[in-house]
Formats: sequence, structure tokens, C-alpha cells
Amino acid sequence: MRVMKAGCGHLAAIMAALCVVLCGCAPAFASTSTVAKAQPLTPSQIESRREAMLVEMMARPNDLDLAFEYVKLSKMAGDLEGAVSTLERMLIYQPNTPQIQLELGILYYQLGAYEVSRNYLQQAKVNPATPPQIAQQVQIYIEQLDVTAEPETFSGSIYSGIRWESNANTGPANNSVTLNGIDFTLDDQAVGRSGWSNLTIGNVHYSHDRERQGDTFEFDFLAYNSWYFDSVLQDINLNFFEATVGPSYNLKRWEMPKSRGYVYAIGDLAYLGQDYYFSAPGAGLRWTSFAAERSFLAPASRPVCGTSTTPPSCRPRACATAPRPASASPTPTSWRRASSSPPRVMPSART
Repeated sequence: MRVMKAGCGHLAAIMAALCVVLCGCAPAFASTSTVAKAQPLTPSQIESRREAMLVEMMARPNDLDLAFEYVKLSKMAGDLEGAVSTLERMLIYQPNTPQIQLELGILYYQLGAYEVSRNYLQQAKVNPATPPQIAQQVQIYIEQLDVTAEPETFSGSIYSGIRWESNANTGPANNSVTLNGIDFTLDDQAVGRSGWSNLTIGNVHYSHDRERQGDTFEFDFLAYNSWYFDSVLQDINLNFFEATVGPSYNLKRWEMPKSRGYVYAIGDLAYLGQDYYFSAPGAGLRWTSFAAERSFLAPASRPVCGTSTTPPSCRPRACATAPRPASASPTPTSWRRASSSPPRVMPSART
């Protein structure tokens, strides 16, 4: 019996050893083994890789694989301008590529250069080589651009009306007044007087797109006129003019969406009773933040099917019926396949 037990013990040991050899791990450690997960790159690692790739790209400017990796790292580093310049150079080697046009449209949208973004999106929309999935994403961003379009470059308004004031000249109720214990008698023109007047207010706004990430040059002019029908009150007719001029900066590049900063010079001029009253030159700063707008783009927490750069949302029905769309940052093989047939269209000038 002892021999049999010893034999069984050796047999069990041999089987266990075979299991370790064949399976590559001991049963005792099988439950604790885990698959190593790829750790995200730190900012210093991203920047180090970008610098190394930049040197390689200077030696191999037509290497699309290398350029695409540099674009991905640039977006991870928050350098959207670097990603834009690389993508536009890629269009020189692979012109009229819809995926690159879409990616440029998205990047320029994020930078706030809406007109340049629309230009690239329209190129992708009319491109016969654009796949249906890319065309769907292009349309979503075009619709979003329509929502977030900048105000008209020129606008103006004028308001005119007639009003009655019970005490137009803000005078006392009667001719007798007491000042520091001394009684005075005022003439009739100094007493409070009611009257009708015409009030006119007009303003003009002009905005010039500087083609730099949504920055503009702003000019505003305001005119105010108050004219009284009563000749006695015409000494208080008022004409006031104000003009402001200066650049306006899109603050989206500094993580402040829907906000603008203004640097302006200002000048005021006033006439009272048709005579010069005062002037006031100056300068100032102004910050404006707009209310949130409706968006066709999905929040980051919602499942989306789109591009690698702030992807647009697909409508629920589209996501349910359409196959998974290709990334707006395709592999160079797909670039060559997509751009093999259409005619060459050079990209627009960079901002």
C-alpha cells in the first residue's frame, strides 16, 4: 500500500509539472495573473516623441505614416496649429483626400476659424471620393457651423420716437428758492418746464475677419439726439456721439469657449444746445461670454461614432443602422485609395 501511495504521489507531481510546462503558468498563480494595460503617455513623453518625429519629418517630408503619427501626438499635446500645418502639408502629397479635409475642418472649427473650417468641409462634401460615413460627419459639422456662425460683418439700427416730459429741464417747481438761508427769485426760463421732444438713437457695427483663429477687428458707432419742440427748451437739446475701435480675440484657444476679449480705443463727443459741450478720448478692455448654444456635436460622455478630434455625434437612428464609420484620421493606405481618382484640388491658404 505504501508503494502504491508513493507511486500515486510521484504521478501527481509529474502531472502537475506537465501542467506548468504546457500551460506556461502554475495553477496557484492563474487567478492572480492580469493583462498589462498600456499606460497613457505623460506630457513630457509626448513632447519628446514629437521632437524626435519632427527631425525625422524634415528628413522624410513625404512619409505620410510619420506625418500622421505627428498629427496624433500634436492633438494629444493640445497643439492644434501644429496638427493643422502637418495636415495641410499632407494634402500637397495626397490632394483632395476627404478624410484629411474633414479633419482640417474639425481642427479649424475647434480653433474658431469658422470660415476656413467651412471651406474644407465643403471640399469634402462635394468630393466624389468621400465615403458615406465621412459625408455624414461632414454634414453634421456643416450644420453645427450654421448654428455657431459669426454675426454679420456689418449691421446697424436706428430708433426714433416722440416723448413728453413733465420736467424736461429738471428745474424747481416755482420761481422762489432758498439757498443757504438766502431767498432767490428765478426767471421763468429757470423754472421746471414740461415739453415734447424727438428722441433718435442709432448705432452701426462693423466686424472685419482677420483670418486668425476667429479674431476680428471691431468698429462701433453710437449717435444720440434729443431735440425739443419748445423753443424755450432748445438750450438743452443734446447731441452725443461715441466711437470704439480695436481688435477682438477669440478666447477659445485658451480653453474659454464662447468668449471674446476686446481691446479698444474710445472717443466721446457731446453738444448741448448746438454748442460744443465736451469730448472724452480713452481706451479700455472688455470680456464677453455668450450663453451655451444648441449643438449637433455629442458631449464626451455620450457614445459617439466620429473622428479622433472631438468627434461629432451620430443620430441614434444613424448609429443603429450604419456601419461603424471610418476614423477621420485614416491609415495612409486608405488615403491613397480614397484619393486615387478625383482631380487635384489645392488646399486654401492657411490662417
